[in-house]
Amino acid sequence: MGVYTLAELTSIKKELSNLLPADARDRLVRGRLSTTIQRKAESVQLNRFRQKVFLTDAQSVRGSGRVYPYVDEAELLVNYIEMHGYHTAADVIVDLCCGCGHVIIGCPAEVTGVLRFGLDINPRALQFAEINALINESSAVFQLGDIRCGIPAAFHRLQVKNFLFSANMPFGLDPSAFLPISTSSDERGTRLTLATLKGLKDFTEHLVPGRTGRAVVLAYSLQSQAIYDVVEHAYAIFGPERVRWNLLEHERVWRVNGVKQCRNPMPLDNLTLKAESRYDVDEARREEARASYAALVQRLRAHGYTHLSMGILDIRL
Repeated sequence: MGVYTLAELTSIKKELSNLLPADARDRLVRGRLSTTIQRKAESVQLNRFRQKVFLTDAQSVRGSGRVYPYVDEAELLVNYIEMHGYHTAADVIVDLCCGCGHVIIGCPAEVTGVLRFGLDINPRALQFAEINALINESSAVFQLGDIRCGIPAAFHRLQVKNFLFSANMPFGLDPSAFLPISTSSDERGTRLTLATLKGLKDFTEHLVPGRTGRAVVLAYSLQSQAIYDVVEHAYAIFGPERVRWNLLEHERVWRVNGVKQCRNPMPLDNLTLKAESRYDVDEARREEARASYAALVQRLRAHGYTHLSMGILDIRL
């Protein structure tokens, strides 16, 4: 399948910018796509979220530049933010891994003038995000950013009081680089989530008096009994009094063929299901993937882990 290059996405954005946002959105929704878009229409999909539409890569797209195609986890984050009213107190909202813009564009704004920024390491994601901001009439600003390098110091120069950060980092629990996205993989899957926590801590240490912050981070965590690996890291970085872990026990986890398969928390034996996913593993490597995931399960069990869990880290900065 041919996918849109960065140059082609830039061309699409320019073409849609010549239309009124409502007209551009209507053309996408009705399938009345321009020749530029129609040429590779099978490589993109439209997600609908909170009366907005989002153009992103199709589920079947592979490769290190792939843009996350799913909206369900963004919905979990936005619903949580709205339920607790965090968006009503924020002067600026920053999504640290914005992808195509689901969270930063979809998050409600009760107060006019709230600044919105989306950061991502993937230039293709930023082009999709800018297209989606255009067609949804969002004022969000997007820029290249690698959380492993921390949160840009420029945010400290903003004349604002209250920061709200959101993050849903790729979960790279991947034994042999089978996953179709660049996830900075490791055997616990949480390298980028831990980099996010460190970046937030460094940012907090430079907050001037009178400024406050909140971070809402969707995270996957290996679990041993009632101990969650990622949560323990968060406690160590911020102190347990500043961290609240919200286990999303009614949600499902571990996506296979585009659908999350298992109850949360999930027994580690179910990690091997990923080897059966046509979106994640080529048929020629199926047996290799099965063996790799089975071996990974054994290694994790040897460290005392029994389950994989998904929840939201709510951190007072």
